[in-house]
Amino acid sequence: MEELPRREILREWNAELERFAPRRQKHLLYP
Repeated sequence: MEELPRREILREWNAELERFAPRRQKHLLYP
């Protein structure tokens, strides 16, 4: 498993939340 900078991982995860979660709920999942 390749190690990615945490910043990259968070950016990927945030992009996933943008796609699947309503914007108004994003703050509940991603403070």
